[in-house]
Amino acid sequence: MPDLYTSLTARYIEEHFRGVSPAASDVALEWMELQLAASCETGADERYLLEQYLGLTNDELQALPPPVHAWFLERWALAGPGTDDPEGVAQLGERIATMYLLAGPGIHQAAAVAALLAFDQKREQGPSHATRIWDLVTRIVPVEAHATTLAPLIEALLDFVYLTAENGAVLRALGDIARRDAHTRYALELMRERIAMVGEEREGPVARLVATFEQ
Repeated sequence: MPDLYTSLTARYIEEHFRGVSPAASDVALEWMELQLAASCETGADERYLLEQYLGLTNDELQALPPPVHAWFLERWALAGPGTDDPEGVAQLGERIATMYLLAGPGIHQAAAVAALLAFDQKREQGPSHATRIWDLVTRIVPVEAHATTLAPLIEALLDFVYLTAENGAVLRALGDIARRDAHTRYALELMRERIAMVGEEREGPVARLVATFEQ
């Protein structure tokens, strides 16, 4: 049984993502976020909500629509792991990686990637938390569906390279994934397509990264 507070929040988000106009939906969601921020100076209420969301069963999570997942995962991206305990961060990261797959394709997948990149700020060594998605997909998804399932992960990372002022963590994540991709080359092919699409020069960030795997 979902926690009532979390269930009502999810229902409110779903209702206002289906609002009569984008402007009205934005106002309603901003109001809710302000209430969460004002309810406790420490942000404990929002932290409780986020942790309850990750604690829902797989069946409960699959019953939520993608916009609800997107809201919660975007808040995780803003909040970060909230702990310095490596084991605790790893457990939260693994659960967020599960969200990428659990709700099927949709806008929430990029939000899951953003949340895991935020977790990388607490990681001084080891692979990016975004590789958890890659490892999960290659472990449980049929081989013939790997390319399709992994594409949103790689595309999201490529988007963040060009949209983020400090893109070092994103490039590290792409590099970690490309190393896992030594045989299939899904990631490198999508990187090459993006380089061509944006007209990136040889000294551009993604072009330099791809070049390290072609030497």
